[in-house]
Amino acid sequence: MEVPARPGPFDAEILSAAGAWGELTSADVIPFHFVLPLARDLNIPPADVVRVLTSYRMRVSRDDLPDGMSFKEAVALADVDARHRSLSRHDGFPLHFLHHTALLRDTTIRRVVAQLRDLVFTVRDPADTLRAARARVPSA
Repeated sequence: MEVPARPGPFDAEILSAAGAWGELTSADVIPFHFVLPLARDLNIPPADVVRVLTSYRMRVSRDDLPDGMSFKEAVALADVDARHRSLSRHDGFPLHFLHHTALLRDTTIRRVVAQLRDLVFTVRDPADTLRAARARVPSA
């Protein structure tokens, strides 16, 4: 980490943010979804949060929102993860969670997975999850 000559207006708020930051080391690349709650709380674009972090020589997984994804949509997905943090951190996103999210968003599980991955969440392939579940079901 490097300290710029002059701090910006949001540096203190961004650098003192609580939450999942404790899971990271100084060598880690910051997943883009970590930026979203900060941008929402400070009412600034995610790209501005990324600029502050990169001015301190912190690496962020992407510079801005994925093409075609609104800030509101990205924050909604990140907020969904925050409510299910213990599940997503350890188990990926369970199939029932992906299904429920797809129903709420009137889209497909495949689209939800793609959007979560675009925000740099780790999401296992739902097909692999189904195959693993099916293998545990006893056959007659």
